[in-house]
Amino acid sequence: LGIFDNGQRWKCQSCNQGGDIYDLYELRDGLSKADATRAVLARYGSGTYHKPSLPASKPFTKPAEQPRSYADDITRYAAALEGSKGQSYLEGRSFTLDTMRRFALGYNPDEYNKALGKRTESVIIPYPQTGYYITRPISEKAYDKPKTSEAGSEPLFNAAALYAAPVCFVVESQLCAISIEQEGGSAIALGNAGVNRLMQQLKDKPTQAALVLALDNDDAGQKATAA
Repeated sequence: LGIFDNGQRWKCQSCNQGGDIYDLYELRDGLSKADATRAVLARYGSGTYHKPSLPASKPFTKPAEQPRSYADDITRYAAALEGSKGQSYLEGRSFTLDTMRRFALGYNPDEYNKALGKRTESVIIPYPQTGYYITRPISEKAYDKPKTSEAGSEPLFNAAALYAAPVCFVVESQLCAISIEQEGGSAIALGNAGVNRLMQQLKDKPTQAALVLALDNDDAGQKATAA
């Protein structure tokens, strides 16, 4: 096992694998990245960690992980927005700086977009109070979002608006919802979460608000409106 970069990195000359200390724990103990991180912090920071024991009769099954929160990333992207091409793009769509700050809109000049298969300048659109976000390239209409396996299912955008006013608009696009909010209205966006997510939300927590359906005027939008 070779150690380099002032003790920060390693490489096994036998199997040719390498990485940092988190990768070492992950490979050695068969852990997820999250559990490997906890193990390192427990040993070299604080807390107690017990290596999981493997039952003799069946293979070890990783415990279900909680969806990742991207709150720190969202804060970093929001700090990069002002004075960027992302701010210019949003201003071109009539958003004010106050609105950008209110919804913590952000900017990443090197965001990887799965649909386009490349890195591109993008605005970051967080989902209020969720730690979830989507991205929208500045030059092309190709929304992207984190992997469901990491972030969990996509929630409704701005769901709190269902309970904030006597009338709430239901739209598809997150930026459309923000536009309505900027003008003093209340709005949620279905995004890719779809009608079923809205119906489940209303079953879990009914609203007294009148819902104004303002979905896109295409086949998908008309089907969602009918549903």
